[in-house]
Amino acid sequence: MFRAFSLGLTLFMLTAPAPALAQYYKYVDEKGTLVFTDDLTRVPENKREKVQSFGGRPASSSAASRAKTERPGEEELNRLLKEYFRERYEARDSCPAETDAQVGESIVNAWNTMARAMVWGKLEKALTHFSVFTRDEYRRRLSEHSRNHLRSTFGSIEYLEVDELTEGRAECSAMRREGGKYYSYPVRFVKDPDCIWRIYGY
Repeated sequence: MFRAFSLGLTLFMLTAPAPALAQYYKYVDEKGTLVFTDDLTRVPENKREKVQSFGGRPASSSAASRAKTERPGEEELNRLLKEYFRERYEARDSCPAETDAQVGESIVNAWNTMARAMVWGKLEKALTHFSVFTRDEYRRRLSEHSRNHLRSTFGSIEYLEVDELTEGRAECSAMRREGGKYYSYPVRFVKDPDCIWRIYGY
């Protein structure tokens, strides 16, 4: 079990800007996989003529305000997710049914595996546990920090709690303990179009 977040994560979370509204691109790669990105340069040149673009997407919100104030773009992301699930999985009855316990186990395992990869300095491996909708953005943000910073940030996690489950989304709390007190930081997971739970934002 990982110990709590370090003070470095506290400062990082308080000072890092929330994901801003961005142009959003969707294309199908050579393997037939639907790919989402906010970076047009990551779209192969031979795919750019057919790429679909969308404006905006949400950022993660704090536990206190998430129920009242969804950030601009939240509705658009939810629409895209539903549209993609309908197009790709409707014929197969969508994703397999899961109990809350199974979802919680998947989410905690994903977070712990991501955190271990960060501690070991394997950023790209860690990023596979981030949603396709925010992976490029977190690649840019996390690449700005040193390996030691990422190790201290993610290596001091004590545990992750799943607070609220809705269809395709989970609001969680990453917990750290300092001076005998627990501190909670919001983490959002989403079920990606391939039916795997991944980190949308923290």
